[in-house]
Amino acid sequence: MILDGNALVVANALIALVEISILSGETKFKIKSKNLVRVLAALNETSEWGQIFILEALTYFKAKKEKQAETIIDSVIPRLSHSNPAVVMSAVKIILRFIDLVNNEDEKKGYNKKISNSMMTILTAAPEIQWVLLR
Repeated sequence: MILDGNALVVANALIALVEISILSGETKFKIKSKNLVRVLAALNETSEWGQIFILEALTYFKAKKEKQAETIIDSVIPRLSHSNPAVVMSAVKIILRFIDLVNNEDEKKGYNKKISNSMMTILTAAPEIQWVLLR
């Protein structure tokens, strides 16, 4: 189902696998490198909640190479300007998860600047959202 042509099916399959993994107490769920391209493509094709589910599932991916980390970060960067703060925070979580694998310091600085700009935008939101962000 992760390779399905419908992005909503991919998002729902991923969140089901993540939930099963969490409830079983074992982290057996992993996105394989060969499935990464489809998962990232689904990120662009699904609803905001589907995006959150896919971003959550990406936290289980273990990038082995700098190129994979950069591909993931570059796919997630557009979500930093999303209107839903949950999508933005999920994107920040993914970028922070993979940024250590990037060796180019200029790219890291650029990613950090984009993160800080989106965080500052969220800090102008309602107090409840500000609290969640700062927590």
